[in-house]
Amino acid sequence: MTNTTPEPFRVTGRTKRQLSPLKMAFWPNVGASSHAQCWLWKPAMHAGTYGIFAWQGERIQAHRLSLALKLGHDIPDDAFVCHTCDHPRCVNPGHLYIGDNSTNQRDRWEVGRKTAIKIKVTVKAETADGKTIERSGDAISRTDRERVIQRLTERLIKAGAVKRFRVKAVRRKPVRRACNTYS
Repeated sequence: MTNTTPEPFRVTGRTKRQLSPLKMAFWPNVGASSHAQCWLWKPAMHAGTYGIFAWQGERIQAHRLSLALKLGHDIPDDAFVCHTCDHPRCVNPGHLYIGDNSTNQRDRWEVGRKTAIKIKVTVKAETADGKTIERSGDAISRTDRERVIQRLTERLIKAGAVKRFRVKAVRRKPVRRACNTYS
């Protein structure tokens, strides 16, 4: 039995000669005015958000391809390509960077783009003399929660905690923040 799942599009391993027609087909679809401004993808959009580029029967998100062409190598499949400009149609490689889910969720929350679920994290511990001390913080994803727990635990240790660490994470209701509008 053969696997019928197509391989994802790859930049790595292709020669400049192989990439030249790709670049010639890709860049005319971009409305670029200056290096500092957003370069907006003109043709098809996926679900009204990210641009889609079709090449030899393959489909790839335009912003991922733009960054891969600039870097000269592939973007890992599990990596996110994030926008510093917070504009999904932008394919300016100067506005793009590689991140992970935690980075993407934190950025999404900070700019107020969509609903995010906050997680209230509380870590309690006891000091050598039996006093209970507590530190709290907010997280916005599972990965971020682990980072917050680590940070809070370090603070408790600095405050003199030595035993019985208890972690409590309470998922709060979604918090709707003002959404950006894209032109």
